[in-house]
Amino acid sequence: MHGANRLASNSLLEAAAFGRRTGRAAAQARRAPGATSTPVPAADLTPGALARLRRTMSAEAGVVRHAAGLGRALTVLDELETATPGALPLVAARLIVESALARRESRGGHWRSDFPNPAAEARHTRLRARIPVLAG
Repeated sequence: MHGANRLASNSLLEAAAFGRRTGRAAAQARRAPGATSTPVPAADLTPGALARLRRTMSAEAGVVRHAAGLGRALTVLDELETATPGALPLVAARLIVESALARRESRGGHWRSDFPNPAAEARHTRLRARIPVLAG
């Protein structure tokens, strides 16, 4: 949605744009007309796991990043996901880290120290995550 210049303050626009899409997708996914479902919340990270995730993302997936650090971040995410599968902060972190690994250039607000220059032509990508439906 924001390309290489996705920064923290862009989240309001994302909520407005994707909130509608999410609601429509949920409405289409219900099993029968008039059927209701009871959402089941995703698992929460423990305070210690959340602190570890924050430290890792700050150290390895901040504004300046490189493949080795992003790989270390993936290792931590794998460990945290083993203990708390489906935790939403881990889903978001994995999207960030895998996207950063896939971008082998520096562009906008994203800086890869191992790929400091922008590619000759901007490549537009889309990344999707499959998240299991948590409903009863």
